Amino acid sequence: MDIKNEYKNTRPCIIQNMKNICSIFYLSIKTFFLSVEYFDIICSKALIDNVNTLKRVSLLCIILASKFLEDKQKAYEVQSTYKKNYQNNYSLDEIHILKLLDYKLNIFTTYDIIVDILNCGFILDGEKYDQKKLKFISKNLITILFTLTESNSYVNMTPKKIAISLIGFARDYLDLTPFVDGIK
Repeated sequence: MDIKNEYKNTRPCIIQNMKNICSIFYLSIKTFFLSVEYFDIICSKALIDNVNTLKRVSLLCIILASKFLEDKQKAYEVQSTYKKNYQNNYSLDEIHILKLLDYKLNIFTTYDIIVDILNCGFILDGEKYDQKKLKFISKNLITILFTLTESNSYVNMTPKKIAISLIGFARDYLDLTPFVDGIK
């Protein structure tokens, strides 16, 4: 089987598992999105030839994201729980993952872009809209993004394109022109 096909075929299930792990440890949604970003970056660079390796990479991504974003206790709990999956190679595997990420852990994710847009009010430009609809879509935009992460389409677009598409969707839901000049 083609390596890229293996990744695409198993990615939705692995992302679902990543969601479950983040939920079990009460990790922030920001940690989840960062770990997904790490996972997709690594899988675009590395030749990963089987499902078990993909699963181990996803666990390392969660561990790294939790070390970067969560408090020490949570990060320690995640690491100590899943470290045993790596036998004696944990430290080497973690270093390899860091190298694949070019040691860049502070990555601006789609989630970060959406939150910034929602906080800045960039979604609206003095236009008239239904207040109830705005509250509804604002509350659910992150949930939509969360659901979208399991789609292989998520990998085919940049974080900025995904965010802009969701903002266009939100504007359309508000009966506004989806992509006004400010958004374009």
